[in-house]
Amino acid sequence: MDAVSKFTIEEDVAGHIQNEFNTEYGQSWHIFVGRRFGSYVTHETKKYIFMAIGNLYVLIYKCGSP
Repeated sequence: MDAVSKFTIEEDVAGHIQNEFNTEYGQSWHIFVGRRFGSYVTHETKKYIFMAIGNLYVLIYKCGSP
């Protein structure tokens, strides 16, 4: 993932990913990046991604209109 190689601070990684997703797929993407977190989110159908990159976890989802 491009953002993980460019940035070392999780907040910067999340911001980069959010900008890319909002530009490519429209507004209202929410991004969480961290080593440990829990979540319970409401999201649009087929608009949810959770992945691990090493020991860094990334949650991406879209919810609502801008």
